[in-house]
Amino acid sequence: METGKVTKIVKERGFGFIRADGSGKDFFFHRTGMLTPTLFEQLVNGQRVEFLPNASEKGWRAEDVTVV
Repeated sequence: METGKVTKIVKERGFGFIRADGSGKDFFFHRTGMLTPTLFEQLVNGQRVEFLPNASEKGWRAEDVTVV
């Protein structure tokens, strides 16, 4: 698992971005990629999260996102 901070949330469309600690890479995530999708609505910019990085054809994605 990696850790990072939420840098942007687009609640009306159900997605956001996480900047990983250490590497500084940005990861896209979708509400369905959260371990508890109902927590998506409570996320705020700057919130710390854990996630599994996953390379997709569109770039890096964060899966199994959970609040730290």
